Amino acid sequence: MPDIDGISVLKFIRETLRYDDVCVIAYTAHAHEEELRKMLLLGFDSVVVKPILYENVSSRFGPVNIHAI
Repeated sequence: MPDIDGISVLKFIRETLRYDDVCVIAYTAHAHEEELRKMLLLGFDSVVVKPILYENVSSRFGPVNIHAI
């Protein structure tokens, strides 16, 4: 997202829209353990690290229909 970062989007979803029951997943290239923990502490429900591999997604979120992506 060129104009807004994921943390700002998360805050908007949680505070402005008040969608507390919506699952928000961070998609990032930052794979450092400290950064991943920070995102979870900020309120993301999960973090997916680039590149997205089918095995990583299916093990974390269940079966994925790759033809629908």
